[in-house]
Amino acid sequence: MKGHDNAFDKYAAEYDEWFDVHPWVYQSEVQALKTVLPQRGRGIEIGAGTGRFSVPLGISIGVEPSSLPDNL
Repeated sequence: MKGHDNAFDKYAAEYDEWFDVHPWVYQSEVQALKTVLPQRGRGIEIGAGTGRFSVPLGISIGVEPSSLPDNL
């Protein structure tokens, strides 16, 4: 989306920082996702961002449509 303001790009850093400030929420989200994901097989995360969720969930394939650089 070059040339367009995009909420995903505009607030990416704030989104990640929110989980840094509220680590208990982040951990509860990871635990909740673990209860619904299959124990075996491969997965893909759509909107992987920085990998904040895919890494602890063992998801090694992700798609990120954001135009921001990897290091935000």
